[in-house]
Amino acid sequence: MSLLSNTKLRAVRRTRTVRSHFDGFHGDAISGWVWEGELGSKRTRVGLFIDGSLVCEQIADQFRPDLKDAGIGDGHHAFRFDLAEILSSGATGSSLNDFTLRTIEARIISTNTPLDGQPLTVSLAFLLLTAAVGDYKDRLSGSIVPLEYGDV
Repeated sequence: MSLLSNTKLRAVRRTRTVRSHFDGFHGDAISGWVWEGELGSKRTRVGLFIDGSLVCEQIADQFRPDLKDAGIGDGHHAFRFDLAEILSSGATGSSLNDFTLRTIEARIISTNTPLDGQPLTVSLAFLLLTAAVGDYKDRLSGSIVPLEYGDV
């Protein structure tokens, strides 16, 4: 007689609690956040991918009060990739005068899972120039106006 004859075996499937958002481009950086509930106080490593290739990565551990207020862990789950730093490193294969359209997305490194939110399809040089014009818009006397999302 088997010890298991009267025992029902059931598989327990454990799902990951992942909440995230790829915020996109703001100012001179690409940012977002990711929180994996079961990791507790550990942070998630996020990669920035351009045209499917990993160009840099970091731990999502920056504080954002809006995350804390929304109950996203302790609020230390944001990341920010500096676009000028990425371009100057040569990791993208792009330069400041390269206006080729690229697809940019953020993924969780351990699972290669894209974060929630749409990937960007943009020219890296255009993003950087838009940020630079935005930084100096008060000094340009209306001669150049930075594009805002939704402008046509």
